[in-house]
Amino acid sequence: MLRALAMRRPGLDDIDALGRHEVLLRDYTIDKQHVRKYREVCSSGPGVPITYPQLLSTALHLHLLTAPSFPLPVMGLVHPRLRLTQHRPLQVGERIEIIAFINEGRRVPKGIEFNLGTELRVDGELVWESSAATFRRLPKQSAKSPKVAPLPQPVWEYQRALSFPADAGRKYAKVSSDFNPVHLHPLSARLFGYRKPIGHGWWLLARILGVLGQDNPPEKSQVIAEFRRPIWLPSTMELVRSRQAEQLLWGVRDPIEKDKMRIEGRIQS
Repeated sequence: MLRALAMRRPGLDDIDALGRHEVLLRDYTIDKQHVRKYREVCSSGPGVPITYPQLLSTALHLHLLTAPSFPLPVMGLVHPRLRLTQHRPLQVGERIEIIAFINEGRRVPKGIEFNLGTELRVDGELVWESSAATFRRLPKQSAKSPKVAPLPQPVWEYQRALSFPADAGRKYAKVSSDFNPVHLHPLSARLFGYRKPIGHGWWLLARILGVLGQDNPPEKSQVIAEFRRPIWLPSTMELVRSRQAEQLLWGVRDPIEKDKMRIEGRIQS
């Protein structure tokens, strides 16, 4: 993180120049104590939570983002969308191979996006993968987004109130080693234009799945999340859900302005 703060970046004129950046970690053993600490921070149930493998790739992604070959600043990056697929549950003590990569740079309204990807393999078998769309605002880009027809809204069923404490970002950083200032403290968040710390996307997702009882599915499962508005720390939101065919839809919304959904997602087997 200190290197990310200190390094000056040339920027990017041609999005195709972003290219692909990749790093491989072989022969990593899933540690029982580390999983336990993660579960405590995220209020997850027993076993290896479905979101835990993403935490293992955090240091690898930071290594790529702070490498001299990567042209964009690290500070100020946000994740508007996340997708993960568990092909089978992982077990404590398993020896895994982790591939972390950056690819698919593209222009979008207000800036550029690229993907932070992760793959976990056991003896060559793909057991878990994720893709996190990562956004960087560019000041010279148009602030207008293309008009999109609104999608029909599910009939939401209230699940429960969900509290996000002020120290959540600091606790998650101690486990994940992701000390992004926007998640830690009001003073550090203001340096990057936020009036309060914002919840870390992967921590929020882990917390929500734990409450829904979907944090450790026994078989193949895919989770998709879209972050529409920041969730400030501290705050209390409403968790809602809706069952549609083989999908469980869920959302986190403001308890006063119920039409302002903060996060929406779906889970399918």
